Amino acid sequence: LENLTKKRIDSFAYPSGKSNADTVLALKSLGFDMAVNTIKRRVEKEDNIFQIGRIQVNDWKKYDFEKRLGYQLI
Repeated sequence: LENLTKKRIDSFAYPSGKSNADTVLALKSLGFDMAVNTIKRRVEKEDNIFQIGRIQVNDWKKYDFEKRLGYQLI
């Protein structure tokens, strides 16, 4: 993909969200900066950068999006 896009790919999404210590080490050794899994939760400052959760986002109104995030957007 990097050859096709001429851009560095620095993030990774674990297939089916599955990861362990070995997969994290492999990604670090390959030069990735971060990775996401499929744990449905907000990102917090103290999270492991190679175990970032994610939330599916649909075509929601602002109120519904804020409700699902659990806090109000500015």
